[in-house]
Amino acid sequence: MKLKHVLALATVLTAGSAMVYATPVCVAGSSLSVYESAGYTCEAGDLIYSGFSYSFSGSDPTDSQTSLGVDNFPNTVTKIWQVGFQFGSSVGGLTWGAIPMSVSYSVSVDQAACAAEFGAGYTCAINELQGQFQDGSAGSSNTAAMTDAASGGGSVALNDLTTGANTGQVFFPGITSTNISITTAGLSTTYSIESFGLDLYETATAPAPEPATLGLVGVALLGFGLLRRRKVSVQ
Repeated sequence: MKLKHVLALATVLTAGSAMVYATPVCVAGSSLSVYESAGYTCEAGDLIYSGFSYSFSGSDPTDSQTSLGVDNFPNTVTKIWQVGFQFGSSVGGLTWGAIPMSVSYSVSVDQAACAAEFGAGYTCAINELQGQFQDGSAGSSNTAAMTDAASGGGSVALNDLTTGANTGQVFFPGITSTNISITTAGLSTTYSIESFGLDLYETATAPAPEPATLGLVGVALLGFGLLRRRKVSVQ
């Protein structure tokens, strides 16, 4: 291989690598105030996050008192990627007990990162939202509630009136970008929320065979059939 061809290949590989890792990685443990910074964008798994906005009331944790954990679980066998955030107070004993409270941000799929994880030509699409929150014991009088929504997808309403109702998911057709909103209702000092999270699930799809490849396969099968027919005729 000529040197100029080697250099050309190196340039392509470098460009591809930069394309996958050009966006800063979302750092677990960072405060929400970092994410709210003007123009801040980061990537978790193959999802690019931007446009964070947070509003709170009363003595709820401020953006600098809210810490973000990062979920990032790709499964190369099932071709499913789970990515999301867990929001928690960085101050012991401080919880969300006033309304309204809301968090919003934008998400888009980085297809280059998807292909780097699952294989060349693979594409990813978001098709499930799962939300949850943690507080005190469930009960018929617990009015703590939360709504997680994805534009172009769907929403899930959570509460703690019964055990397990503070976790839920919604499925929808695959989308590659969405706006997320998390809002609360029914919060009080008695029924406050200690932490909450929202994960998005993606499915990776294998590349479709190119027409040229299908044509070659067809020609090969035709040739094999003719050869077999000729052998039968000779016998």
